[in-house]
Amino acid sequence: KIVSGIHVLNSGYAFLVTARGSFISHPDSRLVMRKTLGEYASKSSNKQLMKIASDIEKGKTGFSGFTLNKKKFQVYYHPIRSTGWTIGVVFPDDELFAPLKQLTRKMLFVSIPGLALLILAVAWAAGKITVRISRLSKISDIIAKGDFTSPLPEDTSTDELGKLSRSFKHMQQSLKSYMDDLETAIAARQRIESELGIAREIQMSILPKIFPPFPDQPEIDIHAVIRPAREVGGDFYDFFFIDEKHFCFVIGDVSGKGIPASLFMAVAKTLLKAGAMPGISPADILSKVNNELAEANEACMFVTVFLAVLNLETGSVKYCNAGHNPPLFKTCGKCMWICTNNQPALGVFPEVSYRTEQVCMAENDYLLLYTDGTNEAFNTAMGQFSSRRLRECFEKSSGSPESITRHILADIQDFVDEAAPSDDMTMLCIRYNGTSTGN
Repeated sequence: KIVSGIHVLNSGYAFLVTARGSFISHPDSRLVMRKTLGEYASKSSNKQLMKIASDIEKGKTGFSGFTLNKKKFQVYYHPIRSTGWTIGVVFPDDELFAPLKQLTRKMLFVSIPGLALLILAVAWAAGKITVRISRLSKISDIIAKGDFTSPLPEDTSTDELGKLSRSFKHMQQSLKSYMDDLETAIAARQRIESELGIAREIQMSILPKIFPPFPDQPEIDIHAVIRPAREVGGDFYDFFFIDEKHFCFVIGDVSGKGIPASLFMAVAKTLLKAGAMPGISPADILSKVNNELAEANEACMFVTVFLAVLNLETGSVKYCNAGHNPPLFKTCGKCMWICTNNQPALGVFPEVSYRTEQVCMAENDYLLLYTDGTNEAFNTAMGQFSSRRLRECFEKSSGSPESITRHILADIQDFVDEAAPSDDMTMLCIRYNGTSTGN
């Protein structure tokens, strides 16, 4: 009676079987005391029931599902130790999961409209964001093409896109300001380059450039080259006749580079040529020019100078060196440095006493004057051409002064390769041909 009174859900029930599987209690009275669970399972050819029957006969506890007459059930069974019997509870799946299905339907009923609303909300928000991003994208394309005047849409929101929009606006204003400054700088640079070009033309115009310069003077042959490191530089050379038999030649190197050096160079060259007069020694010429350059020299610039006067009749060369590189002298195929006193450059101190020195040139002797940009030319590995290589190159070269200077220039260029020039480079080569050819 107790077992028969157990009701599970709507149609669930309880049953009681013996240790051998005989039904003691079951809603179907035809099975009670007449059938066993194993027989019932065998008759229905239900493998699930047969396994459940086998487990019950072995006294096991279990929870299993089975299908009977195309309907699914769940059964829980447990042995009663005092009698060896087993009690089981059977309930259909549809009744067991009915609340869950009902809950699922309710959740779907609630979630589908909610999901639809969520999709609409997301689409609306995404649309607003997309529109704002699209505007920024169009503006960025316009800015990338160089138009910095197109107005940006106002965005006062505090989100990331608002910050990005304000950053775009700041970038646009900064780029416009930068481009305006750049245009101004380019215009100024073009103006400066134009002025430097004019200054270079003026500077080159004051240097002798026609060679041979004195075709009617067979006693000498002279050639000079200059290669400024910038548009304008501080190197210079000059040569001229003081009188019929005295020929003056000079080379100089102003401290620094650029416009200031070129201006100082023009002044120094002019003063040197103006000071070279008959009967005045090279030392006196440099002393006078030094005093004029040192006066009111607030920029503290100076110029190294080597000045010489050649007597065409005797081959005697009187010279004075004011802090310049000692020239190279080649006689009888041998090359050597001219000994010079260590005297200060022009423009450093006033009232400096310079001393004239002398060397004698024979027929076909050469003098090579140069600035430090020649022997101190650097290659890409920061190696220096060196005075030794310059002397060797001068010693091996022969022919006219022009062929000698071009040979040395080519040798320097091969050494320097693609390295940018570090300093102005100037050379002046003179050959004394003697007096027999002209008289």
